[in-house]
Amino acid sequence: MKLSTLPLFAALTECFAWLGQRQEVLAQNIANADTPQYKPRDLAPSRFAAMLAGSGGGVGLAMTLSGHLGGAGYQQGEPFAVVGTHREGGVNTFGNAVVLEEELAQIAKTASDYQLTANIYRKHVDLVKLALGRGSGA
Repeated sequence: MKLSTLPLFAALTECFAWLGQRQEVLAQNIANADTPQYKPRDLAPSRFAAMLAGSGGGVGLAMTLSGHLGGAGYQQGEPFAVVGTHREGGVNTFGNAVVLEEELAQIAKTASDYQLTANIYRKHVDLVKLALGRGSGA
């Protein structure tokens, strides 16, 4: 059984990809902090709340009445868009809009979100193992 076929695991895998790409973009912002006219970038906001809300569609629902609603599973989306970010502070002494404190705070939040996603993934793998009778491994 491939876990990637389950909607929740597919969404978590995409979340890992989004967080990894965001970390790269934020690192580029810091690397270019002294580049004149550089504009900091970020990824378009994630849509994981919407993906997880619809992730229960992996198991089909029995529609015994015409008024019942059918479930909708997770659908793979398009790649993540890199967008420019608007900074209120204007330009720094290097002539660009990179604010190192903001970038470092965003990197710390991204790392925290990555750790949270890894914990959720691990717990769900343990649940699958437990359901298969192989124990949780903890």
